[in-house]
Amino acid sequence: MLNKILLCFALFLSAVSMYAQDYTVNTSGAKQPKYSHYVGVQINPLFKQILSLGNTDDVDNPFLLKYAFRENRSKREITAGLGYSLSNSTDQDGFESTNSDLSLRVGVAKKYDIGRGFEVGIGVDAIVNARSINTVNVQSNSFGQFVDSTITKSNSTLLSMGVGPQITFSYNITPNIQLGTEMTYYYQYSTDKLNVESKNYRSDSFGGGTVILTTSSVNEEDKGNMVNLNIPVALFLIIRF
Repeated sequence: MLNKILLCFALFLSAVSMYAQDYTVNTSGAKQPKYSHYVGVQINPLFKQILSLGNTDDVDNPFLLKYAFRENRSKREITAGLGYSLSNSTDQDGFESTNSDLSLRVGVAKKYDIGRGFEVGIGVDAIVNARSINTVNVQSNSFGQFVDSTITKSNSTLLSMGVGPQITFSYNITPNIQLGTEMTYYYQYSTDKLNVESKNYRSDSFGGGTVILTTSSVNEEDKGNMVNLNIPVALFLIIRF
């Protein structure tokens, strides 16, 4: 599922970037490119490291990268965002965990100059979030010549899709560098699936082999919806190309 979502996102960006560059004249009579590309990266983690802010709360905005393809004369944009995280952990008790979280969005927006280098944008996005948690837990006990082991595997997946408005605020540090933030309000429909399988094994040292004593499994699926508000606390450094 994650590979399919990433492939669709890559094809979307490839199609947008195929537009040939052209030039037009703006309202002041100056020649400017007809199209521009804006690439932004969330810099809150960098600020946290540089300023040593300690145990501050993490920013609840999953989109670490953002992209916009702008028609400069009208200031209309096709926008996209991407966020991905992957973590693995293992402890001495035989517990392993792998967590992945992928967030994608595409949308359209319109930007407005409000003076003194400030710009505000209003748009609407369609979003997809795919989250997966896989765990393996191994418990083993010895009873004389016998070894009793239980292996439990679980897979939890959450797939949500939604739509909602986005409002952006940015300041032009230079003609090609911006510092910006955003506020989003997304309505999302989600499907949450849980699969747990547990097997109990018994083996001995007399060459009797390994026997599966019991097997149990749990399969659950829940559906729901939610409204997710992200306030403008995520900072993006945006470069214009």
